Order: sequence, then C-alpha cells, then structure tokens
Amino acid sequence: MFENLTSTKGLSHERLQALILLGDSGSLIAAAGGDSGLQSRLSHRIRELSEFFGTELTTKVGKSIKLTPAGESLVQIARDHFLSLQAFRD
Repeated sequence: MFENLTSTKGLSHERLQALILLGDSGSLIAAAGGDSGLQSRLSHRIRELSEFFGTELTTKVGKSIKLTPAGESLVQIARDHFLSLQAFRD
C-alpha cells in the first residue's frame, strides 16, 4: 500500500523532525542550539528529505536557510502526523 514511501531510503521520523525543528526555530543554528555537529546532522537530514521528495524544501537566504513553500507544507504534514501518533499513544 505504501511501498513507494517505505521501500526507498530517505524518509524517516528523524528527518521529518529535523524539518519541523527548522520550521519552529527559523534557522538551523537556532534549531541546533549552537551545536555545530547537530546543525550539520539536521542539514544532512533535511537534504535527504529533499532528495526523497524530489523538491527543494529549503532555500538559502544570506548565510542561513529558510523553508520553501513546499518545505512549509511538509512541516505541517509532518506535525499533523506526529500529533496523530502522539494522540494514539496517549
């Protein structure tokens, strides 16, 4: 049923969470709390998501990256997904 999503590398909860963190904080630096190693991992995860979906999720603005409209849309989808999972668990 969802083989086209689950059989390909690139989609994971960790990657979706990285995108949500960027959306919530407005920058990777803020999302990583100043931890350059975490910032690099978040950037890598978001890039993998972008490759998986075949669309740019971020754009460079000056020295930082911001969400594209597609990225903002995916953040909302991911947020709803996690909220549903949390509600089911609760």
